[in-house]
Amino acid sequence: MTAQSEIRDEDAFELELFGLITRYEDDVLDEGGLSRLNELLIGHAVARDIFNDVCLQSLAIGEAISVEDAAKQGIAPSKPRRKLIAFPSWAYAAAAAVVALFATLYHFSQQD
Repeated sequence: MTAQSEIRDEDAFELELFGLITRYEDDVLDEGGLSRLNELLIGHAVARDIFNDVCLQSLAIGEAISVEDAAKQGIAPSKPRRKLIAFPSWAYAAAAAVVALFATLYHFSQQD
């Protein structure tokens, strides 16, 4: 009898967990459900593994659908923007050298 009750407890646990995760993913989880989900995630490593797997699968499905939609519309997936080429640092050094040269020449011309 204890083995069957453990199986029922596990089934009830998984059923509750999957219900909470589903409502979380659908963004309809209320405060009580969110606190219960947090309790399960804190207290059970299995619950954390299941939650992590479901979230990763949701992300993978979303990415696959967006790529598929982009392919149907003939839009290439967006590439990351290239970094703009910064103003060369040697230009700052050259400008500083020119200013120092003019300041030196001005200083010596004032002494004469």
